[in-house]
Amino acid sequence: MSYPLSCSPSPLLWLLVVTLMGCSDGQLKGGVDAGLSRDSARDNAQEAALDQPTADTDAERALDGSSSDASPDQGSDTLFEQGLAHDSRPADSTRDQRAPVDSSADSTLDQGPRVPTPDQGQHPDSTVDQGVPTPDTGSTPDTRPEVDSTVDVGVADSGVLYGGSFPAAKVGFSSATLQVAGSNRTVSIYLPAGLPDDAPLMLVFHGTDGQAQDAIWGANATALADSAKVILVAPQARRMSVGDWDNHGAGQRYFETYPNVDPNSNPDLLFVRAIIAEATRVYGANIRRVYTLGFSNGAFFSEFCAMTMPNRIAAFAENSGGLVRCATTGSCTFSGSGTSCAELASQSGYCTCTGVEKPASLPTSGRKPPGYMVHSSNDSTVSVFYSCDLASRMQALGYVTSVTIRASGGHDWQPNAATAAWGFLSKYQLP
Repeated sequence: MSYPLSCSPSPLLWLLVVTLMGCSDGQLKGGVDAGLSRDSARDNAQEAALDQPTADTDAERALDGSSSDASPDQGSDTLFEQGLAHDSRPADSTRDQRAPVDSSADSTLDQGPRVPTPDQGQHPDSTVDQGVPTPDTGSTPDTRPEVDSTVDVGVADSGVLYGGSFPAAKVGFSSATLQVAGSNRTVSIYLPAGLPDDAPLMLVFHGTDGQAQDAIWGANATALADSAKVILVAPQARRMSVGDWDNHGAGQRYFETYPNVDPNSNPDLLFVRAIIAEATRVYGANIRRVYTLGFSNGAFFSEFCAMTMPNRIAAFAENSGGLVRCATTGSCTFSGSGTSCAELASQSGYCTCTGVEKPASLPTSGRKPPGYMVHSSNDSTVSVFYSCDLASRMQALGYVTSVTIRASGGHDWQPNAATAAWGFLSKYQLP
């Protein structure tokens, strides 16, 4: 392509053209000045544009959604310029710049591990100490509904955590396993025919190295259940790794008492609380009429439950247990003859221990659960002194008691123990 001599594209090109074609000096000067003026005007225009950074081009306004008098050029150059103009501006921090997520995502997509929704049936009572959380036992603790809050029972126990459940009501014996305080705990259950709503509940505790159902048979408790329509539950004690004050050694099965007297941490008291809650939930047990009965170590534990949970146990019965203020159960070996504590107290060898109260200290204020005590005077395993000492201490503190001293029988259940105790226990219920 050739250019007219009066319109040179640039001064350098003019010098070359002059040399080859013989332009005059005037023509050369005019061409150079024209070229310099055009370049200067272009530079000035660019500087003016830089001095006004807020002015939008038509393309920029089109991207912003602003109105424009002319439609933007849709050619490839214009589109490229629009992209540069958009990317050169800072992103709007109030608007998500990412592609919108489809809220109706394909359900086959991997959504990650699902977190199970916990059962909301449990409503821990904020006024009850929740105790130690139950460790993972491989199953999710079964949470339980609260007792009707419109009824002022004063003993509703929605604070205890446990897993498992009792079987549906059926006449006769059944068994169940609950997970309490990190352990599987078993119970033997006996239900009479014609069980009414709001039936009383009796917990029956076996002696050292005994079996749950043996306690029911030993007390002949089924006869009571059938005649008085009482729910029977007999817990199985744990095999312990250490001994205690009640002459136990490591490896024996017994119920834990002193020194762990806290209902929120003692595993056996937590077990009892779970039994009461579950019997109430499944069988409709009357929460105001919960009683305990036990033999030997179970007798100590029956008393222990009442003294540590006086607002949950209406009354207790103990057979061959008592209150131990000696160092151990074996510290007193008194065995006498007679049918009253006064008679025994006058006999040689009667003990006078005055140490720490075991299995638990008797409450000196608040509710004082009534107690039924029975012991053979010739018991050589657990001295009758302990039941007499319990009766004396309770009476001094204003408790209601019933004391039966058998002339013989040794270390054994009172015949028909459950029925004999029921005549006393059934008079009392929680307020």
